[in-house]
Amino acid sequence: MIDIEVARKIIRNTLNPLISNFKDIALFDFPNYSNVGDSAIWLGTMDYLKENASSFPIIWMSDIKSLSAKNPPVFDKKTLLIINGGGNFGDLWVSHQRHRELLIHNYPNNRIIQLPQSIHFQSGLNLESTKNLIAKHKDFHFIVRDKKSFEIAKTFEGTKAYLCPDMAFYIKRIPKLKKPKHDVVALIRTDKESVISEDYGKYKMPSFDWISEPKTVAVRIDLFMGHYPSIIGRYPLLNKFFRLFIYKRLAEERFRRGCDLLMQGKVVITDRLHAHIMCTLLGIPNIVLDNSYGKIKNILTTWEGDSEITVQAEFFSEAAARANLYLRR
Repeated sequence: MIDIEVARKIIRNTLNPLISNFKDIALFDFPNYSNVGDSAIWLGTMDYLKENASSFPIIWMSDIKSLSAKNPPVFDKKTLLIINGGGNFGDLWVSHQRHRELLIHNYPNNRIIQLPQSIHFQSGLNLESTKNLIAKHKDFHFIVRDKKSFEIAKTFEGTKAYLCPDMAFYIKRIPKLKKPKHDVVALIRTDKESVISEDYGKYKMPSFDWISEPKTVAVRIDLFMGHYPSIIGRYPLLNKFFRLFIYKRLAEERFRRGCDLLMQGKVVITDRLHAHIMCTLLGIPNIVLDNSYGKIKNILTTWEGDSEITVQAEFFSEAAARANLYLRR
C-alpha cells in the first residue's frame, strides 16, 4: 500500500491549487452515522484543512439530513463548497447521491470540490443522468481514489478529474497501540457491500462490524437537536459553533472506537477499506478481502507499493491462513 507521507503529499499537491483564492469554506455530507470509516475520512479532511487552509474560515457544516432542500443556505460566490469523500458516489447509497446532486443544482456559481470518492453505478441510466447534471455546472472538481473511477470521471463532460488517495491518510492524531487481546480478529461488513459467503464463524477468532455505537453524550445531544432542526437552521452562528463542536466530538469518538476494535488483534482480517487504512496508520498487520463491487481491490491496485503489513486474500479461508503465517513470524 502507498506510504503514508507519500499519500499526504499527493493530497496536498492535488488540493492546494484548488482551494486558493477563496473567502471561506462550506463543508457538506458530514457522516452523521456510526460507520467508523467515514468519520476517519472527515477527520483526515479536517486535519488537512487545519494544516493547509487555516486562513479560510469554515462558515458552514451540515450532514445530508440537516441540509434543507426547501431553504438551502445562501453563500457568496467566493465561498468554496467541499463534499466529504468516501464510497457513495453512484446509485448504491442513494441518499448521499441525491444530497450531492442537490448541491450541484443549487450552487451553479460556486466552486464545488468532491473529495476522493469511488464511483459505482448499477444502472447506466443513473450514470448518464448524473453526467448530464454535472455537465451543467461551471466549476465542479471531481477527485477520485482509484484508477477505475478515474477513467469514469474523465468521461464527465466539462468536469476536471483528479486521482488522489483517500483523505483518511491525512489523520494526524493516531492513538498509541494497546496490547492486543487476541491473535486474530475479523472486522467484517454486515451491510449491502458485503460479499463474504463463507461461514467465518467456524474460525476461532472474534468477529464483528463497527456500525453500531453506544449512546454517548455527544450522540444523545445530536439526536436531541435533530428533532429541532429549525433552531439550528435559524441562527447561522449557532449552526456553525454547534456543528463544529458536535461533529468533531462524534467523529473523534467513532474513530477511537474503531481503533480500539482493531487494536484487539495482533492481526486483523477485514473487508472494510478504512479498517485496512487505519491498520496501516496504526501499524497493525492486516489481511484484506474485497467488497461487493471491487472497491478495495481497485484502490490497492491503484496505489501499489511495498507493504510488510498488508496482504490481499480472495476468500476468508485464505485470509485466515495468511493471518496464521503472520503470527508464526
